[in-house]
Amino acid sequence: MVSIVGFINAVNMADGKNGIVIGLCIMWTGCLIWHATPELLMPLVCLLIALCITLAFNLKGRLFLGDGGSYGLACIIAVVAINLYNRNFDTLRADHVLVWFAVPVLDCLRLLVTRSLQGRSPFAGDREHLHHYLHRTLGWPQGLIYYWALAGIPSLVTLLLPQAGLFALVLAVVSYTMTIVVFQRMGSEAGRVTA
Repeated sequence: MVSIVGFINAVNMADGKNGIVIGLCIMWTGCLIWHATPELLMPLVCLLIALCITLAFNLKGRLFLGDGGSYGLACIIAVVAINLYNRNFDTLRADHVLVWFAVPVLDCLRLLVTRSLQGRSPFAGDREHLHHYLHRTLGWPQGLIYYWALAGIPSLVTLLLPQAGLFALVLAVVSYTMTIVVFQRMGSEAGRVTA
């Protein structure tokens, strides 16, 4: 239960720019379809189709998920992942699921820790999320594509090389950490140049 609540909040924190959460949910639904049992296959395919249609409107700014949308999608993904793991734990490994969800969860944990160390509430808003760094330095949609790749490439490794779960997790953590360090520096240097 703690993991589900944490994951749902991490996804909601990632929902700061159009396309991020829906794109992540498309990726996660694809990963779940890869491991789906026959009775869950059709509902997941329907979810995937609905997400693709929603993404088209979301990217045009005509549809906004809001908290309810991001919480709802994250809850569905979390519950289905747990269900599939309990049914297919011989093929769907826990480390694979950890890799799939790593980027938004790492970003959420980083923000909670850094805000606390700064003496602020861990739940206070700011512009220090991963998507803020990507938007400031790469712009949008390039930042969106980068975010999707950051989460998607390690996830793809778990699908294509099931025994490489630890490698994919290390890849996700190192890629995320390097991205934060590099883009923080780029943002501060850009701020010094304009000042």
